[in-house]
Amino acid sequence: MINIVRLPAFEDNYLWIIRHGSEAWAIDPGDADVVSAYLDEHHLALVGILLTHRHPDHTGGVESLLQEFPHTPVWGSTIGLCGISNPVVEGQIIDVFDMRFEVMHLPGHVDDHVAYYCAYPDPLLFCGDILFMAGCGRNMEGTAGAFQTSLARISALPPETLIYCAHEYTLDNLKFARHLMPNNQAVADRFARVTEARARDEATVPGALEIEFHTNPFLRLDDAEVMSSLSLTHSMSPATRFRAVRLAKDKF
Repeated sequence: MINIVRLPAFEDNYLWIIRHGSEAWAIDPGDADVVSAYLDEHHLALVGILLTHRHPDHTGGVESLLQEFPHTPVWGSTIGLCGISNPVVEGQIIDVFDMRFEVMHLPGHVDDHVAYYCAYPDPLLFCGDILFMAGCGRNMEGTAGAFQTSLARISALPPETLIYCAHEYTLDNLKFARHLMPNNQAVADRFARVTEARARDEATVPGALEIEFHTNPFLRLDDAEVMSSLSLTHSMSPATRFRAVRLAKDKF
């Protein structure tokens, strides 16, 4: 049986392990010590690494892990990433045990950001920092239009898709969502649930894409409250509205 394991790291990162039998793949192993400790505890061999983008909290553990598992292939985009042995392109298929992941090039957080989508048996997406629960990553490179297009591509996935993002930002993101959408009952209900979960030190990731449709302001650019809060209009392009929401979140 295939299991997906969440490994907390640093202050708020999540590293991900896909394990089957005595083998494992790691997704965005920013901290080698955390990954190695889990592999040692469960007597697992690391047989593959998937990277979404080049930031150190996602790639920092690769070099040390390759010293321990020198023949492990590392998949990721080609710009600036350490340890890449298998550069990926849009639409490429990567087999991970019995799962088939499609590479999605999703620029916006950084230009070379990719995500990994598996449609079967249950749809899921390892999306790094492009989408968070109730939020999205900072627009550090490229245009707001490219970022908005990336989020639109994610929005087109099946609503039951589980979103495996890389940070525990949900509560802070929902505070911003409440600020923009004070009368949105779905946001209020989710905020209450997440507040209780975080008080118990429970993780809020992964989560279903369908919930994001109702509570994530970055996926609700035509929401009347979002537009009213930021003085936006339907005559503005989705990219312009996205940029306004992102700038408001940066200052919140």
